[in-house]
Amino acid sequence: MPPRKVVPVKNAGRTSSFANLELAGSEKVKTKQHGKRPAKSKVMAGVKKEVATKKGNYDLFKTEKPKYDKDAMKKFDDMLDGILTNLPPQPKTMVKIFLSSTFSDMREERNILAREVYPYLRAYCASLGLDFQVVDMRWGITDDSINDHSVEKLCLLEVANCQKTSIGPNFIVLSGQRYGFRPLPTEITVERFELLHSIAQQLKLENRELLHEWYKLDENMVPPMYILQPIKTKFTFYGDYSPGCDDLRQKDTADWWKTFESLQGCIRKAATYAFEKKKITDSELHEYFLSVTECEIKDGILDAKDVDAHCLVYNRTLTRVDQTGINDNVTHRFLDVIQNKEDGRSLNEVNKEVEQLRNSLREKVKSCLPDTNKKDYCVHWMPKGLSADITEHLQYLKGFCADFIEDCTRLIEKAETEKGTLIDTRNYYSYYDETIHHLKFCQSKCESFCGQEMVLAAAKKYILNKTGRRPLIIHAESGLGKTSIMAMIMKSIPEWLENQSHCKMIRFLGTTPQTNNIFDVLYGVLGQLSDAYDQIMPPHYYSSMKKMMECTPSYIRHISKQAKEPVIILLDSVDQLYPHNNAYSMEWLPLMLPTNIKIIISTLPKECDILKNLKKLLPDPECYVEVPKLNEPTAVKIVDTYLQRCGRTLQPFQKSLLLSVFKGSQNPLFLKLLIDEAKIWKSYTEQASLTLPQTVRAAINKLFEKLENKFGYILVSHALGYITIGLIGLTEFEIEDVLSCDDEVLNEVYKYHDPPVPGIVRIPPVLWARIRYDIEDYLAERMSLGKHTLYWYHRQFIETAQERYTSEGKNAVLHNNLATIYMQENGVQSTITLHNRKNLVVENANRQVTPQPFSVNNKRKLACLPFHAIHGFKLIGLDKAKSNVFCNFKYLCNRIAAFSVAVVINDLSTFVEESQDEEVKILLDFFTSCKVNFSQQTYFAFFLLAHINPKPEHKHLRELLAEAKEFIYNKKKPILIPEFSFLASRTDISGACQMSAQGFTNIVTSSNSGVLLKREIDKDSEDTNTSEEAKPAVEYGVWSAESFEVTYIDVTNMNGSLEKCILGNENLLYINKSSLVNYNINNQDSKNLELSLIKALNISRGVVDFVANSERNIVFIATKDAIARVDVLDWSIVDTFLCSGKQIVIENISVLQNGEKCLAIGVVKNSEEGDQSQGPDNQSFVAVFEAGKEDAVGFWTTDKKFDSNTFTTAFTDQVLFISERLESVDPAPSEEGDQKKNDESTNKGKLLIFNLDESESTVKELEVADTVSQIEGHPGEIKVAIRTRNGSVFSINYVVASSMELIEQIKVDFAVTEMAVVWEKDLVFLSSVGSNVVVYNLESRNKVSGFTAHPDNIQGIAMVDQFFITIGANTEMKVWSVNKLIKNSVVDNTLLDLGLGDCNVQLLEQVDVTAVACSADSDKLYTCHECGMVKIWKLATLEYLFAYEIQIPANLIHVMSHNVVAFHCTSQGMMVILDISTGEEVVKIPSTIMNILHSTISSNKELLYLLSAPKKGREQIDVISISLKTVSKTIHLQSGLTYTDISIFLLTNQRYLVIRHKITEKEYTQIQAMWKTGGFSTQNHRYRFTAVDLSQGSGALIPCSRNMSKIPTLGLFAQAYQGNSVLIASRRYLMVWDIPTGRCDQKPSKERQIGMFYRPHYCGKNCVGGTSYFIQSTNQKFVASGSEDGYMIVYGSETGIPRGSVKPSTKHNSVVNVIAISPDNQWIVSACKNNIMKLWDSATGTEQFSFRLDSEIHSVKFSPNSEFLVFYTGTMASRVGVFSVYSGKRKTCEDEGGQ
Repeated sequence: MPPRKVVPVKNAGRTSSFANLELAGSEKVKTKQHGKRPAKSKVMAGVKKEVATKKGNYDLFKTEKPKYDKDAMKKFDDMLDGILTNLPPQPKTMVKIFLSSTFSDMREERNILAREVYPYLRAYCASLGLDFQVVDMRWGITDDSINDHSVEKLCLLEVANCQKTSIGPNFIVLSGQRYGFRPLPTEITVERFELLHSIAQQLKLENRELLHEWYKLDENMVPPMYILQPIKTKFTFYGDYSPGCDDLRQKDTADWWKTFESLQGCIRKAATYAFEKKKITDSELHEYFLSVTECEIKDGILDAKDVDAHCLVYNRTLTRVDQTGINDNVTHRFLDVIQNKEDGRSLNEVNKEVEQLRNSLREKVKSCLPDTNKKDYCVHWMPKGLSADITEHLQYLKGFCADFIEDCTRLIEKAETEKGTLIDTRNYYSYYDETIHHLKFCQSKCESFCGQEMVLAAAKKYILNKTGRRPLIIHAESGLGKTSIMAMIMKSIPEWLENQSHCKMIRFLGTTPQTNNIFDVLYGVLGQLSDAYDQIMPPHYYSSMKKMMECTPSYIRHISKQAKEPVIILLDSVDQLYPHNNAYSMEWLPLMLPTNIKIIISTLPKECDILKNLKKLLPDPECYVEVPKLNEPTAVKIVDTYLQRCGRTLQPFQKSLLLSVFKGSQNPLFLKLLIDEAKIWKSYTEQASLTLPQTVRAAINKLFEKLENKFGYILVSHALGYITIGLIGLTEFEIEDVLSCDDEVLNEVYKYHDPPVPGIVRIPPVLWARIRYDIEDYLAERMSLGKHTLYWYHRQFIETAQERYTSEGKNAVLHNNLATIYMQENGVQSTITLHNRKNLVVENANRQVTPQPFSVNNKRKLACLPFHAIHGFKLIGLDKAKSNVFCNFKYLCNRIAAFSVAVVINDLSTFVEESQDEEVKILLDFFTSCKVNFSQQTYFAFFLLAHINPKPEHKHLRELLAEAKEFIYNKKKPILIPEFSFLASRTDISGACQMSAQGFTNIVTSSNSGVLLKREIDKDSEDTNTSEEAKPAVEYGVWSAESFEVTYIDVTNMNGSLEKCILGNENLLYINKSSLVNYNINNQDSKNLELSLIKALNISRGVVDFVANSERNIVFIATKDAIARVDVLDWSIVDTFLCSGKQIVIENISVLQNGEKCLAIGVVKNSEEGDQSQGPDNQSFVAVFEAGKEDAVGFWTTDKKFDSNTFTTAFTDQVLFISERLESVDPAPSEEGDQKKNDESTNKGKLLIFNLDESESTVKELEVADTVSQIEGHPGEIKVAIRTRNGSVFSINYVVASSMELIEQIKVDFAVTEMAVVWEKDLVFLSSVGSNVVVYNLESRNKVSGFTAHPDNIQGIAMVDQFFITIGANTEMKVWSVNKLIKNSVVDNTLLDLGLGDCNVQLLEQVDVTAVACSADSDKLYTCHECGMVKIWKLATLEYLFAYEIQIPANLIHVMSHNVVAFHCTSQGMMVILDISTGEEVVKIPSTIMNILHSTISSNKELLYLLSAPKKGREQIDVISISLKTVSKTIHLQSGLTYTDISIFLLTNQRYLVIRHKITEKEYTQIQAMWKTGGFSTQNHRYRFTAVDLSQGSGALIPCSRNMSKIPTLGLFAQAYQGNSVLIASRRYLMVWDIPTGRCDQKPSKERQIGMFYRPHYCGKNCVGGTSYFIQSTNQKFVASGSEDGYMIVYGSETGIPRGSVKPSTKHNSVVNVIAISPDNQWIVSACKNNIMKLWDSATGTEQFSFRLDSEIHSVKFSPNSEFLVFYTGTMASRVGVFSVYSGKRKTCEDEGGQ
């Protein structure tokens, strides 16, 4: 393998999990509490104080800079290469502590730990992303477990389990003055038993006959052992609580304990004698005296490793008990005593033997542990023993709890620190947990593998075949061992390749959440290949399933070139995939592979038609291997191997029985089940009692039945049911938690005793432990989102458990209970009635479940919560499912951050499919249509408020919006908060318009991911000064369907034309004179491939055509006689194609089979006419070329002439349709009838049809009504849609076998100029010369929708993924959702607009807005409309109030004094002045004022200034007094103005009125000549500025000229500055025009020796474009200036220097065209032509918030009180928006009162 290099961040692209974004879990959001929080206890109040004292203020969320381990990363790299040796242990994700203690004496400690300490530690661990569990095996021990003497074994197994799985502490001892229960030995070797028995006989020990009575020789054990028999073999009523058995049970119980003491005494005496005779050692003697507690401590501490990091001991000594309290009633609970009776009184004495054993054990432990890990306590004895009611004892318990917490957190913290972040996951696509899971799973499946040599040989042959290019499919019935075979193949590959360098990977599908969905599987495989060979996978490859399928084959080819070594990919159990993304069709599987890439998959033969579908795609039988049934010799070998591993054997007759039953179903799974049943047979088991099931299903059912009989049906059925329905199973914590929330189970568990800890009701851990150990061979440990889960290891177990435990509605109950444990964040407390305990009611019983906080790190909860809510919502209830999951802000935020928006969409869509819920449908529509990065929670909250428009009955959506708004408030950062859902989807056709952008003239080309657009070049913004300004001639923009943004392209340095180019996802491909150029759109750089390197291409004759496959990574370049195939990823030439022996002229080419083949069309030169392709003897040809083969693999000729620009392929590129070029024939003079006939024949067109799958096929002809102009072919059927020259459209279905065609004309009432087809939906989009679009369904042959796309002609259309793109003559591009066009088609095509008096009018529905403004008191909002109306709204509530019909579409609104508002329509030159409260026209415009060009008002809002002109050259200024309600002054301008556009503004002192007028091109040319004569630099803008002195009233014009000349100053924009001066934007700075002096130039700053308002000084000399817009604050202290390159700079008005003297750290990505300043001068809002709005802090000049809208922002205004921002966007389908301006601090009552 090549050395691995560090690559850029990979995982940041797909999801937000590793991106440096605002992550969920960092915010505090108020949510509903589930259940009541328990009252603080008096004990815990002291504990927390003590912990704080000892540890300091411990921060649960302390984080440090991650430290990466080079060795761990190297090991991970090996794992990515598939190396199975020396695998590291799987990451530990839990703190699991075995609590070892004696029972009765430590009850107070154990109870207080359960009640107070464990919840604290659970929360602590949860903050670290860890689970927490304490295994207390003294709690819940049943008579049944005593019966089979399994308690000790279970305890030791749990000790080992804790050591294996726990991080930090795993074993804690609570030690008092009891030694613990001392059991009988359950197994004794033959030699030892015979020794003890002979001694017993020799010494004639009492009860010696019990030895053979209770111990039997089992020769099936290896070595043979004597086994202690179950208690019930002699005492049948032991543990029997059946009705009527009480007396019998009590008798048998008493008899057993008598027998126990007798038997134990006999064994100990015999052993002691043996020791004395030196026949056994001291340690061997000790085995017969030790307690269960010592056994636990031996395994947990004495024989354990690294005990100082994992073990803690707490010793408690009760003082004075052996003096004053020896004979108290409760002493025997706390002290090992011997009870004697004297004078009728019970007298106790200390059991010295046991005391010695206990002290000896303490000393051993003391020597093993450091002082920090052990604590000693002395507590005075009281008559009650130990009690929290006693002050001294309470203080001890507080200290003990504090020590326990401190010690545990110290060990956990230490372990977490040492573990650290070993691997920098940002550099990998692959997940560590996922990778190690599959490798470990592979290892486990190989452990006992036997047989199947034939299948392994076939796999070996396939892998070693250096020419094979197809996948290999292994198939077999369930249970035949496919998974083990796949694992063994993985293990055997190095040996087969003779240790040649290679890379291999395996995925056991369905065993992790990442292997359920085929999309995730493909992403994981390609990601691991990228990691293995240090490649960056282009993000668009995994942007959708469609892209993933398209790109997988080509990316695998790319990897094969990088690898240059064998790469083997194994996918096991394809049948385990979810059906999503059409997984079972197998169309995602690459069918043609590079020779060094091998793919092996396994599947069931009949499941979901997978094998059937594969055989359609891969008919070659060599691609398939069927796994045979297991033969008997192999079965015998497996039996022997398996039993040997278990330390067992079988008697000959038992083995014979097993093999005879196996012959009925020669299946490895069946054999394993038989062996597991047989391995518990004893040699002394009677042959008549031996029975075996006859089938796999029967064997599994028998196993389940045994569990039910042993542990109870309710407990077993629920426990196994939960595992079965869990998401990839359940963790052990989840199993215990959900059983603890299952009241039915708890009622069964607490049948004979009460819960041990008051207020706590939980399942005893020993119950699940016993079940788990009985079925552990059938449970596989899997990794699920960072957690270790237990799930059935085989499909047959899943199916049997489903049938037995989750069918007939049982699953709903189980899902509901599981949803309960995931919905809670701080535990579950719910009341339970224990019916078997005399209806004992435990109020708010604490179930002690693991906290499940909403956190980006708690991925398991985030995945399981929707899973169970979807499957159990009928029982959970829609309200609960929505409030806790699907409409829950915290859930949605964290689910997005931890996974992706696509995952949330899948959750919601699945829930909608099941429930048809309207609220979630609305939310789903929001996620699918809103193209925003929701990983930043603030944006998510903002766009929820902007998009979601709930109905009154949608209470959950309303709660969601309230949570979103509360989240924004809690952020305490400045932001604009939507006051209503102004971006909500509308139900008319405008709702289908997803966005629009201005300034584009036509569509150059398109791809699956975007369109390349030609920009309209605004001459006024075109910079002609190349020496200083260096502004590029930006002529193109690329719109992305993924981001919904337009990226502009710098074509200055492009040596080539983009009129013929190929658009990729992130790049453009085009050809210049000598090279193929790959231009990166984002980085604005390019690389060239010299075409002269392709020897086969004669570049001097020019490139005829070049095309690319759908993912744009394979390009074909054609000259007239040759074709080259280029790999774009490798940027290399991979093939050249020629037609050897033929003189051809290629006219056009096309890609087939996604780049594997190429189609060429042209003529064969049969005449000697040079390059002329239209010689009289020339034939047309069609050729097909295939990768890796130089000559054509198919070649067809015909005498027909091709229209080589009008063709398509269909039916997986097997059929070619091409238009025949017909020669125009002038009809000869004839009679009228003949003339008509000739005309008709001339108009006919023909389609030629080639079957590219048959090399000898003949050309078929199909006649159509007219010459074909456009053809679109169906990718999966022989179907095309054609558009003819006369504007008709036809749908054609063609049947090759019968040469029959079905031609259907699409009836539309206009001539179609362009056509776009969406074959997935059988839709065709047709546009006219005008503005109409019709959508037609080709399947149903019905019109689906029709609408007006633009106010004028449509210039171009395109189809991009599921979006329909249109461009109008008004240079507006619109993006339409195909789905919404269909959905909204039921509504009338006219846009929504409600008229006067309608009480249901909503601001959302206003679609024809022309202007907006706020009233002077900030109480009302005015909107003007295209229909000539003005509507008035309550600004605070957005309630519609009333409307007036003013009969003009006003685009200017002037809010005057005296409740007067002036409405001005500049396009019509008309104005209406109303008293807005009454609607009365207060001032009628006199007839002397005609064609009002522009208007403005005085600062006191008393005077209205109008500029009008009945015709050009007769301009006048009129001043209207609002108080006098009349024209107070008229000024006729002395000389006429030349202009194409004109506007006015008033200076602050109101002396001068300034006119901004755009000059004609003729005048601009004249001024250019003046520059050359006067030696002035160029000014590219087209606006002049002229002033009028209002005080004189003469109408004299004062022109703004360049210094010391009469040459006019040109600029773009102007505003009043100070006094009599004006700021003018020209080029990259602002000039100051002092009107009285006539001086106009850039002013020097008062603070520095630099020019004022000079952008290059701060943004660099290479900053491009002029100042596009600026505005000065009302207090005249700063100027906000926007530029064409996107900067928005806040300059000091006096200094002309930006805030902080530096450029802003952020900027717009397009021309800034709108700026507004709040009246209180605190905030600035800017907008650009890319529809992005930004909020700025005027004091610092820094951006506070930014977002993109769906169309161009036309007007932005603050309310006079600065609390609201109003705006409107778009044309035809405009939207009005209202924001409240949030400063980051909520207003208090005092603030509002002050106002």
